[in-house]
Amino acid sequence: MKSDTLINHLLDGEYIRPMRIVAFNTAKGWSRDVTAEIADELRGRFVELHDVAQSLLEFLERAAKR
Repeated sequence: MKSDTLINHLLDGEYIRPMRIVAFNTAKGWSRDVTAEIADELRGRFVELHDVAQSLLEFLERAAKR
């Protein structure tokens, strides 16, 4: 899954304050907001996590309000 790298970066706290995640497919000429899908995947992985970056918790809170 191509989003695994992004999810791992989010879990590792690589991004300071993620606001929204947009996927692009330039070959097919589309883009779309995938914030909710990524947030759902992250929430599903919380069961196996102990320490989560504050920035990630804030991202999930913002995603839940969308």
